[in-house]
This record gives sequence, C-alpha cells and structure tokens, in this order.
Amino acid sequence: LWVVITGAMLTGYVFTWYYGMARVPVTLASTILLLGSPITTALSALFQGKAIAPLQAGGILLIVLAVAYIVYLFFDIMREMQKRLEQKSAITNLSIKI
Repeated sequence: LWVVITGAMLTGYVFTWYYGMARVPVTLASTILLLGSPITTALSALFQGKAIAPLQAGGILLIVLAVAYIVYLFFDIMREMQKRLEQKSAITNLSIKI
C-alpha cells in the first residue's frame, strides 16, 4: 500500500515540476524547491513525533524568509520590466503616429 501511495506522490511531483518549469523561469522554480527541506522537517515532526531543535527551527525560518524575499524580488523585477515594455511600446506607437 505504501509503495503505491509513494509512487503516486512522486509521479504527481514530477508532473507538477515539469508543468511549473514550462511556465516559470528555472531560477524561480529552483528557489521555490528550496522549501522542500523545511517541509520535510515539519512533516517529520508532525508524523514521526520528532522534535525540531532550536537550530533547525532557525534554519527553517531563514530558508522560508529567504525564499519569500527572492520570490518578492522576482515579481518586483517582472513588474518593472513590464512597465518598461509598456513605456517603450507607447513611445513607439507615438513616433509612428507622428
């Protein structure tokens, strides 16, 4: 039974990974993948009853904050690029009309 469940979860993981890779840049996808370690630690604590040491909790916090910051920066850069493209397009359209 566990082999089937694990196989289904891994298959779902692979399909969602490739689905995401087709839609976002590799740098963003690999950054988000860093959340695997804190998630694994949290699930281990939840299902196996293992305690999370203070040093591990600090590491989890740092990883989560770093990933959140990088994702924020990514979307901020994307918004800025979109703005510049729109301005460039508006200038191009204006020069064509003149």
